[in-house]
Amino acid sequence: MTDSILGQTSQKTIRDPHAIKTQWENFISGKPVDASVLSDSIWRSWQRSRSYGVDPFTETEADLTEAGQRLELAQELLTATWPYLEMIGQIIGDSGLRFDLFDREGYSLKILGDDKVIATAKASGFTVGSNRSEQVAGTGAVALALIEDKPFQILGPEHYNILHHAMNCSATPIHDPDGRIIGVLNISSYSAQQTRETLGLVTSIAKAAETRFALNKTIDHLKVSNDTLSKIMEYLPHGIAYIGETGNLERYNQRILELFELEREKFSRETRDKLETYLRATECWQQDGELRHRETVMKLPNRKKSFLISSRKIQNHKGTLVIIEDTDSILRLNTSLRGNRAIYQFEDIVGEDPVLKQAKTLARKVAGSSSAVLLQGESGTGKELFAQSIHNASPRREKPFVAINCGAIPSELIESELFGYEPGAFTGAGKGGKPGKFEIASGGTLFLDEVESMPLNVQIKLLRALSTDKIVRIGGIAEITTNIRLISATKKDLLKEADEGNFREDLYYRINIITIQLPPLRDRGADIRLLAQYYLQDFAQKFCLSKIRAKEEFFEALLHCAWRGNIRELKNVIERTLLLVEDTETLGLNNLPDKIVSAYKFKQMKNQVSNELSEVGNKPDNLLKVAEEIAIRIALTQENGNLFRTALRLGIARSTLYEKIRANSKLQETMAALK
Repeated sequence: MTDSILGQTSQKTIRDPHAIKTQWENFISGKPVDASVLSDSIWRSWQRSRSYGVDPFTETEADLTEAGQRLELAQELLTATWPYLEMIGQIIGDSGLRFDLFDREGYSLKILGDDKVIATAKASGFTVGSNRSEQVAGTGAVALALIEDKPFQILGPEHYNILHHAMNCSATPIHDPDGRIIGVLNISSYSAQQTRETLGLVTSIAKAAETRFALNKTIDHLKVSNDTLSKIMEYLPHGIAYIGETGNLERYNQRILELFELEREKFSRETRDKLETYLRATECWQQDGELRHRETVMKLPNRKKSFLISSRKIQNHKGTLVIIEDTDSILRLNTSLRGNRAIYQFEDIVGEDPVLKQAKTLARKVAGSSSAVLLQGESGTGKELFAQSIHNASPRREKPFVAINCGAIPSELIESELFGYEPGAFTGAGKGGKPGKFEIASGGTLFLDEVESMPLNVQIKLLRALSTDKIVRIGGIAEITTNIRLISATKKDLLKEADEGNFREDLYYRINIITIQLPPLRDRGADIRLLAQYYLQDFAQKFCLSKIRAKEEFFEALLHCAWRGNIRELKNVIERTLLLVEDTETLGLNNLPDKIVSAYKFKQMKNQVSNELSEVGNKPDNLLKVAEEIAIRIALTQENGNLFRTALRLGIARSTLYEKIRANSKLQETMAALK
C-alpha cells in the first residue's frame, strides 16, 4: 500500500534537495525555473502560494483565541484520534519525530513527540492554533494533503516558506464515514530520515482514527439496525462487546474471542460465560464514564496477555460499548519509531573481494531459513550490516529486527533487557512492567552483537529460551511463547572462550548452526579503494562538496594503512578528511592523517631501497654503503631537500647528514638538482 501512496505524491522518482533548493531560490527571486526538477503538485502549489501573497520568509503567528474555538469544534476528531496519538507520544521518546493533528482548515489542534523537536518548532513560532493551509503558510505536506485529498510527503526545500526547509513532513487526510476530510495527521522531523514506512505509519494511524470516528458516530446516533450493527462489529479490527443497560453481555464479535483465545463457537453458553468473566475482571463493567486505552494484563488459560481496553456509555445510558485491542499489535505498528527495523540489504555491502563475496553468497543462501547464524569478524567489518541484510532477505522482513549489544549493557541489566520484567520485580522497575527484546522481536529477528560479553548466568537462561521458544519475565511465573530467528556476532573465537570457561559450549553449538566469517579490511586489497570512493561520494553529497576529487596518491596511501578499526575506521578517516578540507577540490596526501602518510612513505622508501639494491647486486663490500646512499637520496627527494626533516626521517643528527652528503658526490648532485 505504501508504495502506491508514494507513487501518488510525486511524478519524480528521485528528488535532489540541492537542485530543488536552487529552483526555489530562482522562483523566489523571479528567475527562470526548471520545473522538471519538481513534481507537478509542488510546482503548481508554489505558483498558487505566490498568487495568495504568502511571505516565504516569515512564520505567521498563531491566533490563541481561534485555537480555543477550533478545539471545541473538533471534539469528535480529537476523540477519535487522541488514544492513538497518546500511545505513540509515550513510545517515540527522543526519536526526532513530531506528530501534529490539524483540522480540515489547516489549524493545528495537537502537537506531541520528541521534546527537542517540539521546542525547536515552538521557538520558530509553530504552536497549537498555527495555520498550515496553503493560503496562509504556502506549500507544505498538510496543505497538499487537504487540497489533493491524499497522503503527501514533502522534502525540506519543497516547502514554500524558507523557515520550513529544514523539515521533512509526511501528512495524510482523515475522513468521516461520508468521505469528507475532517482533519490531517502529520509527522515532522528535522534530522530524522523519513521513508516509505513513515508515510505508511501516519496513513495507518489515520485509517484507524477513521474507523474509530465512524464507530463513534454510529454509536451516537444509533440509527443502524441490529443486523447492520452486527456486520459492522465483525468488520472492525478490534474486539467489540456490548453490555446492555441491565448489565448483561448482549453482543460481541469474533475478534474479541480471538483476542481472549476462546473457542470459535461464538454462540455457545460456555464461550459467553468465559468472555463475561474476562470482561467483569476489567474496570469497563463498572465504569460510569469513558475508559480510554487502559492497559490491563489478564491471565488467560496458558499465559498472561496485555490488552488496551476502552469503554463508552451509549447515548441516554442504555448500555456500554467495550473495545479491546492487543497491546502487542499496537507496539508492532510502531516498530519503525522504536528503531526495531532493518535498513540495509545485500546490495548495500560494497566490495569485490572473493572472501567477502563468498560470505555474501552464504548469507543469501541461509536467509530464507530460520536457522541460527553466527557472524564472526573483527570490530568494524560489517557484522550488523550482514545481520540486517539477512533479515531483509528472509520471510521475516516485515517483522521487527531487534538488535542488542551485549557488551554495551551492564551485566546486571542485560537479563531484564532480553526477557523483560513484571511490575515490582525489583527496585526501580516500572509500574507497568516491560517487555523484553525476545517479546518485541517475536516473529522477526533478534541480533545479539558481542555475544561473547554475555554473563554466564544469562547464557543459561538464553539457552533455555532458544531450546523451548519460551521465556519468563523477571519476577513472573507465566511462560510467554516467542518466535525469533537468532543472529549472533562475535569478534572472538567462542570455542576458545568456552575452553577458558568464559562461554558455555552448549550455547555455542546452539547459536552456531551457520558460521559466516567476515574478512578484515586490510586483507581485502582493492576493496579499500572501492569503499573509499563510496564514502567520498557519500560525504561529499552530505557536506555539499560535489566537485571534490582525490589524487591517485590519496588512494595509494590508504592501501598501506593497517586499518585496525576496519571499515569503521576508513569511514571515519574519509569523514574527517572532508570535514577539514579547505579551499581545494583535489585531495592529496596532505589531507590525510599523519599516521597514514608516514606508513605510506615508509612503504615507498622500503620498496625503492629494495628495488635499487637488487639492481646493484649483493656484493658484501658495498651493499651497506649503497643502501645508506639510496635511503638518504630517497628521503632528500621526498622532503624536497629540507635537511632538518630528512635527518628527522632518517633518525640521525643534521650534522651527520651534512657530513654524509659532503662525502658523497651522488648525494651532492641530488641536492643540486633539488635546488
